[in-house]
Amino acid sequence: MSFLIPYHEIKKDNQEGYVLNLSCIEDKVVFFERYCTTPECNCREVTLDFITLKNKEALCHFAIHLDTLKIRDKTQLSKKFNLDDFINEFIKNFESIKPIFEKHYQEAKLYGKTNNSFELPVDYIYELMVEGNTVPYSVCYQDIPTSQKLLNYVIEDYYCMNPSCKCYDVTLLFFKGKKKKFALTWSLKNNTYKIIDKTCSHDVIELATNYLLNDKKGLIDLYRERYYDMKEIGKKILQFKRPKPIKSKKVKPNDPCPCGSGLKYKKCCGG
Repeated sequence: MSFLIPYHEIKKDNQEGYVLNLSCIEDKVVFFERYCTTPECNCREVTLDFITLKNKEALCHFAIHLDTLKIRDKTQLSKKFNLDDFINEFIKNFESIKPIFEKHYQEAKLYGKTNNSFELPVDYIYELMVEGNTVPYSVCYQDIPTSQKLLNYVIEDYYCMNPSCKCYDVTLLFFKGKKKKFALTWSLKNNTYKIIDKTCSHDVIELATNYLLNDKKGLIDLYRERYYDMKEIGKKILQFKRPKPIKSKKVKPNDPCPCGSGLKYKKCCGG
């Protein structure tokens, strides 16, 4: 099963994303890339997440085919611009940045060849999903470091993987050593939070959340990327786990009626 990995997890030299100037939006725009790393998959796509450079506001995301420039799974997250105008202007500038995507696409496939020891625990994740639970990012990416450090805490991030749910939230658990100190749900859309568990003072929580609000380590951008990664994996898992619908056999007039009467279909329910 293929799923997407942020490019900065493949190569550690691009933590900041790439900056674009588009006339359809006032602020400069930063995009982050995600790639399928399955070597056998010839999708030829890059999935892009766009935010504003100044305020880190989430704008939109979509997948684009590197050859046909076909757009898939486009989602607008801000009402400050026209998405079609945004995409059209991006496509006009695509040839100038296509070499970057080509290089990164090949690096992603090579990464998949050399890091293929991990098998996604599909059944376990599926059970969490159908029960409405959030899923740790570390469960889906056990072959790369996933936890983050902030002040004296280690953060574990959890996500809703239901692709039809547009919550745009991440659940963050803050640990000191092996003890969980507090947990909160963070809105990636408007940078607000709700405390769901705590064993420490509110002042301690406020200090940590202020660091997140100021985005001093780029963690909010990271969580936005991971949010889409987890939704994409969730979509693929549901496609994998759900049984294909059984096509009902067409009943002919002279066939026995499916109701079990013993009569011909044309003399019974089909009459």
